[in-house]
Amino acid sequence: MRSAVFAFAEGGDAYGSFLRALRALVRIGTVSPRARAALRAVRGADRRLSAYRDHRAFLGDEAVRSAIDDVLALP
Repeated sequence: MRSAVFAFAEGGDAYGSFLRALRALVRIGTVSPRARAALRAVRGADRRLSAYRDHRAFLGDEAVRSAIDDVLALP
């Protein structure tokens, strides 16, 4: 799970694995400082966070950013 977060933060494109990892972190209810920093970097990146390159990219990006926000809101 953490490896999916860190790989994505380093420029990876495994959107499905990344989104599953985010959902798992929400279920766990806690996040490490290192993962939190990686997620902040991804959240602030100037790129569309979606595997799609058409009109679906907007919805995919919103879903991923919302999941990141959910994780970052954890204690």
